[in-house]
Amino acid sequence: MVALGDADLPGVGRETAGFGGQAQLLTNAGATKQGVVDALQTSDIVHLAGHGFEAAEAPGLAGVRLADGWFGATDVPERIKARLVVLAACRTGRESGSASMAWGGLPHALLAAGAEHVIWTADDVEDEITADLMRRFHTNHEHLDPARSLSRALD
Repeated sequence: MVALGDADLPGVGRETAGFGGQAQLLTNAGATKQGVVDALQTSDIVHLAGHGFEAAEAPGLAGVRLADGWFGATDVPERIKARLVVLAACRTGRESGSASMAWGGLPHALLAAGAEHVIWTADDVEDEITADLMRRFHTNHEHLDPARSLSRALD
């Protein structure tokens, strides 16, 4: 899990509190682009929590803010091990429109690199609600596939 908490994102701290045991947690200054690349290449599940940005006219520029800048489509390695990537931030991708077809966005890049499932948001999300939803999602994911886990978390 990679999380960049801010004073205006108190839910990120609660979101990460539920990840213990075998989860590697990169936070604040440790939440870097290279840390995300390493996680994508070595972990089965990667969860990014923080601020997101969508660039409708240039989806390749959109992404998730980290300590050393924005992690976007151009930062995704050619091949990744992660089979599930969760982008728990506002506006982390919109896979529609002519610009998206031409350049793609972060979700598209992750899928093209080998991820089987990517969960992202097309709109703004409320920090505390997202924290609760993601904790329920990961609890469900221990026993269910990603689609059913998300559906059950939304109930």
